[in-house]
Amino acid sequence: MSDSVVHIAVLGSVRVSRDDKAVAIGGPKPQLLVARLALNAPRPVSTDELIDVMWGESPPVTARKMLQKYVWNLRSIIGADLLVTEGDGYALTLDPSKVDALRFGQLLEEATGARHEGNNVRAWEFLAEALAMWRGRPMTGLDDAPFISDEAHRLEEMRLAASEEQIQVGLELGKQDLLLPRIQELASQHPFRERLWGALMLALYRSGRHAEALAAFARIRRTLGEELGVEPSPELVELENKILLHDPALRLRAPSVEGNLPAQFTSFVGRTKELTDVSDLLAVSRLVNLVGPAGSGKTRLAVEVAEHGADGFPDGVWFTDLAPTTSPDGVADTVATVFGVKGQPERPAEAVLVDYLSDRELLLVLDNCEHVVEGVVPLVARLLRTHERLTILATSREPLGMAGENTYEVSPLSFPTDDHAPDIAMFDAVRLFVDRAGAADPGFVLNAANMSAVAQICRRLDGLPLALELAAARVHSLPPEQLSRHLGERFDLLTATRGATVPHHQTLRAAIDWSYDVLPSQGQALLGRLSVFRGGFDLEAVEDVCGYAPLERGRTLPILSDVVDKFLVVIEQPADRSTRYSLLE
Repeated sequence: MSDSVVHIAVLGSVRVSRDDKAVAIGGPKPQLLVARLALNAPRPVSTDELIDVMWGESPPVTARKMLQKYVWNLRSIIGADLLVTEGDGYALTLDPSKVDALRFGQLLEEATGARHEGNNVRAWEFLAEALAMWRGRPMTGLDDAPFISDEAHRLEEMRLAASEEQIQVGLELGKQDLLLPRIQELASQHPFRERLWGALMLALYRSGRHAEALAAFARIRRTLGEELGVEPSPELVELENKILLHDPALRLRAPSVEGNLPAQFTSFVGRTKELTDVSDLLAVSRLVNLVGPAGSGKTRLAVEVAEHGADGFPDGVWFTDLAPTTSPDGVADTVATVFGVKGQPERPAEAVLVDYLSDRELLLVLDNCEHVVEGVVPLVARLLRTHERLTILATSREPLGMAGENTYEVSPLSFPTDDHAPDIAMFDAVRLFVDRAGAADPGFVLNAANMSAVAQICRRLDGLPLALELAAARVHSLPPEQLSRHLGERFDLLTATRGATVPHHQTLRAAIDWSYDVLPSQGQALLGRLSVFRGGFDLEAVEDVCGYAPLERGRTLPILSDVVDKFLVVIEQPADRSTRYSLLE
């Protein structure tokens, strides 16, 4: 029984459950015992105090023996390890989070902490969870015991204060229309609670019901005067004046967008069209996947799109890097961790995540999906199916292959084909190289002497942002002219010099390896054989040159298509429209 999970509930009738199944504990006396021990858990309660709680001022002479019998029965229900003798008393060695009243207090503290951090969204969630635990008057049916009466009153006061706090948080989050009926009900039940009446006035005002807001002030003023002989507080009077003056301070302040987008330490160069295109796609599609070759800048584009569109997602934009996730089975755990939730022994991370995201309107960015696609696809399918207000922006080196998926190809940056073109500085690849080179060497500028070499670098690196950034970082030690001449050694040359990002962005070789490693064995074999081609090639050439064991002639097209989908082979479309392929240099 020690492996069982026991919960005790007192916010309503006293209940005990083991492994989420209710267990009978008996009548009022056992319930009083459970309630007193639970509210003090895990600290002990003396035998004399328990007798006083259960029998009052006139206990029977057999009270101690009867108490021992009740304790023995309770131990047989919840386990002897959870109800122990300690000194002249007993203690429930239960985690306070397993007692609803104690968990209620914990959630209120967490809400207070979130408020101090300026996170009203989390504060609202903590308060909503806390208030949802209530089933009625605490320890219903045991009201005759003085201890129960005092504790019930204390807990009810905490509940009312929590309701007031949640209403205040909700008003700051712009939930006045949702809260208004509840505020009206509570104000009616508690006619002297000025904080509730102030919330009612503000909610009515922000809902455009200005006259009703002033009428609410008149009611509370009359009630206080007739029943207590006092005037409303200065704060309430000031609120009335602000309503009369339509003070701008009463307007809802735009909340700061929640989320965890990674900070960027470099400027975003080019990609104006891509930013617009992807933003437009997100406006009409709930699943957009940015696909492209290694180092093409998918992650940076996704972050920029998310940042630009953050205002459209009330519950924020959330970034999940799946690169460290080594198994498809770990995808849900990785995503759940981003939101600060985790799986439980009885509930997997995916189920917890589904519940957590309920009713939230947010953008979830899933970065580096290609190596765990088998885990990404079912999770994304379930989340989109159960959460109508969730939008997902993914990055991957291949399509996810899902219904409703909109793929957007992130191509390399534009680069000059002519080393001496007069408008070389207008190409995005050149702009990126110059920007990053200037960061590595503040004295670097694009000029007539180095223009041709910069153009060659951009062309030979296929306009790939990662390769360009790694190359630009070398300018402090290698001028562009020398850098261009040594690009034949690019896998050794193009490495991050310091403080690199994720491992597969630290070197150009690692970026290519990352894509190569997710290919099946036949795809790896085909890619190796394609390296014999210089320039482009067509399907017939592929079959002639590559169609031998373990591959088969006439059956290379599906394998080639898979390699193309992962952007390790590029499709060319000549003027005569015959399909040709090539490898990135």
